[in-house]
Amino acid sequence: MNDKLFKIFVINYYGDLPKILKELDIRPQQNGLMFCPMHDNFNTPAAKLFKDKTGWHFFCFSENKQFGTYDVYKEIYNLNMNRVFNELWNRLKQEDKDLMYNLFGEYDDNVQVENIELYQNFRMGKINYQQLCYYLAELSKNN
Repeated sequence: MNDKLFKIFVINYYGDLPKILKELDIRPQQNGLMFCPMHDNFNTPAAKLFKDKTGWHFFCFSENKQFGTYDVYKEIYNLNMNRVFNELWNRLKQEDKDLMYNLFGEYDDNVQVENIELYQNFRMGKINYQQLCYYLAELSKNN
């Protein structure tokens, strides 16, 4: 299992990103549009907050990247992410831990995992959101 990706997954899944944004004095509009905390963004909202099956995230239109609770804790608060994960993990019930393992799956760093490279390229900014959607649609056509 890829421990780092698992920790990111758990922190994003259980992290209360709307609460964290509120602490940063960022208040998303009803449609999810908001100022992006990852760069100087004061005039026009440049991001959109959303929740999917992996937790809360926001997509920054300026950077063309998706961010989650993990990214905010690491980049803005400069927290030790192993410590954040351990504190969160220790508070979870066993059934919640089992759920995390089941949702995440068993990833092996030495095996080509379906779509993982695509998502990593998206997170690193090598491809944009539109490209990600296009490639995923093409992959689903071939399956």
